[in-house]
Amino acid sequence: MKVAVYNRYWRTLGGGEKYSGFVAHCLADDHDVDLLTHEPLDRLLLKERLDLDLSGVGVRIIPEGDDVAFGYETSRYDLLINATYGSDAMCRSTHGLYICYFPIPHPPIRTGVAALAERLLPGKRSPSHAHMEWGDGWFGHERAKHVYRWSTEQPNLRIWTPKGAETAIQLVFLRLMPRQAGPTELDISIDGRVVRTVTIAPGHGELRVTLPLRGGGPHPALIQFNCSTFSPGEILGSDDPRRLGVALVADQSGRPANGLTYSRRSYTSTPQMHFLDSYDEIAAISQYTKDWVTRLWEKPSQILTPPVTLQTRADKEPIILSVGRFFDHAGGHCKKQAEMVTAFRALVDRGLQGWTYHLAGGCEREHAAYLERVGTLAEGLPVQIHPNASGATLKDLYSRASIFWHATGLEEDEKLFPERAEHFGITTIEAMSAGAVPIVIGKGGQLETLVDRVHGRHFTKLSELIEITWEVIHDEGVLRRYSLAAEERGQTFGPDAFRKTLNAMVEGISSR
Repeated sequence: MKVAVYNRYWRTLGGGEKYSGFVAHCLADDHDVDLLTHEPLDRLLLKERLDLDLSGVGVRIIPEGDDVAFGYETSRYDLLINATYGSDAMCRSTHGLYICYFPIPHPPIRTGVAALAERLLPGKRSPSHAHMEWGDGWFGHERAKHVYRWSTEQPNLRIWTPKGAETAIQLVFLRLMPRQAGPTELDISIDGRVVRTVTIAPGHGELRVTLPLRGGGPHPALIQFNCSTFSPGEILGSDDPRRLGVALVADQSGRPANGLTYSRRSYTSTPQMHFLDSYDEIAAISQYTKDWVTRLWEKPSQILTPPVTLQTRADKEPIILSVGRFFDHAGGHCKKQAEMVTAFRALVDRGLQGWTYHLAGGCEREHAAYLERVGTLAEGLPVQIHPNASGATLKDLYSRASIFWHATGLEEDEKLFPERAEHFGITTIEAMSAGAVPIVIGKGGQLETLVDRVHGRHFTKLSELIEITWEVIHDEGVLRRYSLAAEERGQTFGPDAFRKTLNAMVEGISSR
């Protein structure tokens, strides 16, 4: 078959990219495989940083933010494997497999009284609510404080409004453009007529724009934008080549025009989920993700656990290691390096001697401020930071580290924001395979990675991380026992099992 493997974020060189690349590597033995990307791809860098041999795989650069072009390009393939986090791209190939790290976008998660009301009154929604759907000219969903999407220069939305009533729709724009880009000028048209011109200045917070709409019917109002754009690559010297316009919050609310009241939790524009129907199968990377796919998307899925590059044990040294990309909470799936450095300082203040803490991971230029903050917190400590560490450096650190820390999801409400926990934890398994004792947060996919007090330890609070680490370090018997058990457990996540499951899944899809 002719197979396309799509990942929008190849340049970040993270766990999702390793997963995507290994999918391509495995299928290239029996199929004609292309990596789909929006920018030139350095296969040598992928091999060096992620230990991926993609010499037998093609690379095809396609336009970003153009759904029509994406559909045309992917229609040439027998199978599209969409391995992009948060993608809502339609599959136009003959067959499709959607790799789900975590189900984003998803409807708002309600708790308490709101959740009870939805269970007792399913499908009941005020007839005064408007409904929004994304049109053309939008990049994929991203998440910081809110779920949002960046636009291109001329995006559009479709708005359905209640029949026979005047409705106001509120659009919430985030001020995410860098100060170097200057303000964004935005013209807003409804059905071809300019109704608002606004300026969105850089900074923090949001800008809310209320648009009155006449009572609707079977046809939606078409809201079009014309906005100035900037390129993060040109402005910040980052690796992001896109031209970005406005950042629009994905969850909007509408109310009758008279006596408008808005509520952050009154959502009327649910994510468009019909894109999932264009794929034959959904592959969840863990039981944690599978459970949330069932709850949020109401779709079945199969588990395709990520492949792990098994590491080699060397003589263990007094090293604590953390591996994960550097970006703060506002930049994405924060790995909590700042909090872990704080925990290490507490151990040193308590009297820990002879131990070194190493932090390794990718860092794009736009997240340099967070990396600098972590470095500032580590001043005066035996801490070594390895931004954009080479593959050889990672292998060396894994082999010598005695303990591995992982804190993604710390101090996050897993019931409201389950995507902020670790969805699986490839780096934890890599460290375990080399005999590093995992002391990791007991949330998300990390609960599947190891059994507490058998292969290592789980913690839920920073104080527990400090106390557990102190106890393990000062009990050589426990440290040795956990190390051997972790190594044995890590070996079960090798690439052979992944290859077998993937091939069976693809064969099942192609035979339909």
